[in-house]
Amino acid sequence: MLNNPRPHHYTFAHTALRTLCESDPLQFFSVMGSDERDKLLKFVLGKVVEQCEGTSAPDFNLDDVTIHTVKVGDYPTVLVVMPQVKAVTEAMMVAVVLTSHLDIENPDNGVSFRYFTLELSCGPSGNPQTALCEWSGEDHLNLGVGPAPDESAFLTAIESLVKPL
Repeated sequence: MLNNPRPHHYTFAHTALRTLCESDPLQFFSVMGSDERDKLLKFVLGKVVEQCEGTSAPDFNLDDVTIHTVKVGDYPTVLVVMPQVKAVTEAMMVAVVLTSHLDIENPDNGVSFRYFTLELSCGPSGNPQTALCEWSGEDHLNLGVGPAPDESAFLTAIESLVKPL
């Protein structure tokens, strides 16, 4: 295991995708479910590489990232499965959950989402485990020990945290 998270891996999962969604959640969800997704993700990864200038090149590419559009309860969700983690705090998965009703006539009417990560962590004895985390604005919240690094388990853990529509 590495001592520090890889800058490209960390920035892509924790910052770049979240910032993109914050700028226009409806557009984010629309593009993630469309044929334009790969083009947008290529652009985002390019920006991450620029931001991480002065570090080594990323050791993953977009072929190593898997995107699923799913539902958590009644909520549209974008599930991002990241490349293999190699350091504590790197995200195994990201789930962006659209938590508001879509008002087509008033799209600026309070569109909200929640941004969850399943991260590599260390347990009390130093053994690897997962941590279920959430970003709320600029705050990174550790919600405790996470589920197994399994897509279904991650989505089930998130479902217990979001309120029904």
